[in-house]
Amino acid sequence: MDIARSIADERVVMMCGVSGSGKTFFSRMLERKGFARLSADRLVWERYGHEFTTMPFPVQKKIFQDVDGRIIDMMCGLLSDGHKVVIDATMCKRVKRDAVVRACEPYGVRPLIVYLDAPFGVLRERLARRKGIGADDQVVDEERLRAFHANFEPPSPDENFIAV
Repeated sequence: MDIARSIADERVVMMCGVSGSGKTFFSRMLERKGFARLSADRLVWERYGHEFTTMPFPVQKKIFQDVDGRIIDMMCGLLSDGHKVVIDATMCKRVKRDAVVRACEPYGVRPLIVYLDAPFGVLRERLARRKGIGADDQVVDEERLRAFHANFEPPSPDENFIAV
């Protein structure tokens, strides 16, 4: 079954998963089906480039919090113009996903969360192949992957999601 085809009529799709789970791969499939892709990694890379990966983690975390707000603003503009949107970001915390849901309410849209659950070994293998040469190829070392994996909040039964 082509999952991307089955959700092509959604207005907002929120990717959700740990780094390396396939969010960008999946969101690009939706982009080919007419969705505007809003990538947190791309927004960070456009502003900071490779320098971002050398910043202390608390600074990186603050940058991504700012990007989360920009993504919501951009999404609202795209919805106002009649576009479909896929958010290519980890959406690792319920509070982040809830903020998107609230922002969609005035447009009569209930976002669909696509939860990409990959085993730790698969994540480690995929991330080990990254070279750090662009927004979609940022290096995540094993220590940071372990922290991301341990602190990730998967969608709850009351959230509108499908697991892939």
